[in-house]
Amino acid sequence: MKRALAITTMAVGVAIGATAVGVASAVTPDSTGTIHTCYDNTTGGLRVSDPGNGPPACANTETPLSWQSGDLPHDVGETTTTVSLPAKTWVDLATLNLTLNSTSDVWLDATANAQGARKGTTQLQLRVLEDGVPETDTTLATLVANAFSSVPTGLLKCNGMPAGQHTWTLQARANVAGATIVHSTLGGLALPGSS
Repeated sequence: MKRALAITTMAVGVAIGATAVGVASAVTPDSTGTIHTCYDNTTGGLRVSDPGNGPPACANTETPLSWQSGDLPHDVGETTTTVSLPAKTWVDLATLNLTLNSTSDVWLDATANAQGARKGTTQLQLRVLEDGVPETDTTLATLVANAFSSVPTGLLKCNGMPAGQHTWTLQARANVAGATIVHSTLGGLALPGSS
């Protein structure tokens, strides 16, 4: 697979995830409807400026990016029904579809709210499929017996996605039967030409 996934800080994940679902006040567009950011060319990090303070001053290792608030392809896939996990089998949790008009970097953020099996500990794995192909990075969490836990994947970046329709799927797998996923989300935001 030519595209690389990079896990970056959760602070960036929160900013991008909030942009995708449109709920963060710090990501509010400025008075012209423009969102201003700086893209770190080395780490892939993205920082969003406060519109009240004007556009950010980007460092020479960063590329300034700005866009109109309604222009970016974004979506959130969500599952609110309880899903029982069989042992050692990948199960689809949430799906995200984006139509890209040009080559774009796509930022993804996913979380599964899980409950461990009734006895012992459960090893839970999360992964994301990109157009049906599993990415190499997985998230591993240990769930305590019968306890609830929120398991985030961290921020994932798919570099240089070509124009067209793309589908991402969040999946979970447990080492023992009896664990459940009670809620999961998969959010995505595309930034055209930012590779």
